[in-house]
Amino acid sequence: MTYMVEGGGSSTMAQAKRWLYQRPKASHQLLRILTDALVPYLVGQVAAGAQALQLFESHAGHLGPQLFSKFALPYIRDVAKRVKSSLQEAGLAPVPMVRMGLG
Repeated sequence: MTYMVEGGGSSTMAQAKRWLYQRPKASHQLLRILTDALVPYLVGQVAAGAQALQLFESHAGHLGPQLFSKFALPYIRDVAKRVKSSLQEAGLAPVPMVRMGLG
């Protein structure tokens, strides 16, 4: 989401954090859209032969505990849960998922 809001990389995420505070509803809507797109992509990676998945939250350290708990963690958990159930529904074997927040 940071790259979408900032228009590129950012060392401070100032615009993205401001967007979270000023537009929380829109932030959650965008994060849901991204989650909905990410789940079938990850399942497709497994279908194509991936033996493990990596889900990074590269900007976790910029968020702090409160923003991370509100705007990142629920979606990370949702992706993991939905990928697991989607793999099962597709008859694909589960694979390890590395979830990592940097910072």
